[in-house]
Parts: sequence; C-alpha cells; structure tokens
Amino acid sequence: MHRAVPAAALGCIAAAAAKSAKNDANDDAPPPPVYRRQSLEHVQLGERWPRDTAGMVGIPKRAWPERQPEVEEVPALRELLRACEAKGDDKCSAERFVLATALIGSRDDQAEGAALYAVDANDDADAACALGICYQSGTGVDIDEARALQLFREAVAKTNHAQSHYEIGAMAYVGQGMEEDEAVAFDHWAKAAAQGHPAAAFMLGDVYLEGLAVPKDADRALRWFVFAGDRGHRGARSRAFALTQPETTDEETMSGRYTDGSRMSIADRVEGVASSSE
Repeated sequence: MHRAVPAAALGCIAAAAAKSAKNDANDDAPPPPVYRRQSLEHVQLGERWPRDTAGMVGIPKRAWPERQPEVEEVPALRELLRACEAKGDDKCSAERFVLATALIGSRDDQAEGAALYAVDANDDADAACALGICYQSGTGVDIDEARALQLFREAVAKTNHAQSHYEIGAMAYVGQGMEEDEAVAFDHWAKAAAQGHPAAAFMLGDVYLEGLAVPKDADRALRWFVFAGDRGHRGARSRAFALTQPETTDEETMSGRYTDGSRMSIADRVEGVASSSE
C-alpha cells in the first residue's frame, strides 16, 4: 500500500531537487576565466572596449560560420567547386560548404544551399550543424526541430562541435524540440564556452547572473561576460559595463541590445535578406 505524499511535502521535495540540480550543474561548470580584479573594473573595461556617442565601436564581427561570402561571390565559388570535382577529388566538402553558405544568403537559392550542406552532413560536423540550423529555422527546407536536434547531436559526437553545443543549449533553454531544461542548456553552453565560444560564454554569464540552473554568482557572471566581450560579443560588453557601473539599477543591468554575434549565422542572414527586400 502506497501513501499519498502531501502537497506541501511534494513542494519541499521539488525545491530540494532543484537545488541539488543547480549544485550539480555548478560542479560540472568550467572554471571562470581568470582576470586580475583591477581589469574587471568599469574604467579598465572602458579603456579596453572604447565607445563613442553611437555606441560601441571597433567590435570585430563574430559570426558562424566565420566566413560568410556574399551572394555576388556565388559564380566564382561554383567554379571552385567544379574545379575540385573535376579532379575526381571526393574531398570537396570545404568548397561545397562555402558555396552553400553564400547561397543561403539569397532567398531564391536557399533550397540549393541546404541541399549542398546535406551532401556532407553525415561526415562533416560543420555541414551537419549548418543543415541543422536550416531545419531549425525553415531555411531552404521545412522546419523540423527533431531533425535539427539530431544533426546538432551528431556534430557534437563527431568533433565536440562548439556551435552545435551552443545550438542544443539554446533549444533546451527555450524548450524547442525537447523539454525545457535549463541544466541541459547550461551543460552544453559550458562545453562550448570552454572552447572559447563567445555566445555560449555570454549565456553562462546570464545564467550565473540570474541563478538559472546554478546558484547566483555575480563574480562568475562578470568574468564570463568579460570573456565573451573580449571576443567581440556586444551584449556581453553591455552587461559587463552595466554590472561595473557605480549605482546601476537592476533595470539598467538588464537593458541593452544583446546582439549575439556568434549566433548570427544562417537564420540571421535570411532575416537580413527578407528585410532588405521589403
């Protein structure tokens, strides 16, 4: 005979489980980036990341994939792929990938771009990740979140692929293609951040700041924001400036444009194409 557990007890059990999960996630987290305390002060950050009246300047573009050719380059890229294939070389995945990325930037050629990614998706982690983003966003293919998640996981299994870790974390965080799970999101972002992935580092800062999946830790949050900011992440710079600004309100800390430069990839190129054609 089983006894019913009182609702109040269930609440205590759930709270204890959540606390345990947070502590477990924190135990598995990569160590926070090492900075001298003085280098984390507001003035020093301002000297390292100069700004003007228009905002932040001199921020390097951090996108994935790192090379995003323009649509105008497509004819030349086609020729490079033809030349590679004419040699009888079956190792033309790099040429296909660059051409596919250029085609994704053209509304009329997205299906061809996705098809080129698919050619190498079984063997190449970059191609698998890019095709996963296509399925995630419905770019050149119908939206299929389950297929996207499968491709990201395959890329991670192949090479511990940082961008794919980031994508899985994002899907877990919002419950896309899986149950919402902040601890799973944190785990994948931690693995990507350990490889220097700026957007994943930003998200680690964010979860430490909010206490999502881990106990709140403003010092760790700041260190991850600075780490991401040093790699060109604008949102991380905004957060770091806000956290170190004297007498900053909570509202100011949470505000700002969080332009996730490392996540700006295929889907964002599509949005740019759409907005420019309107």
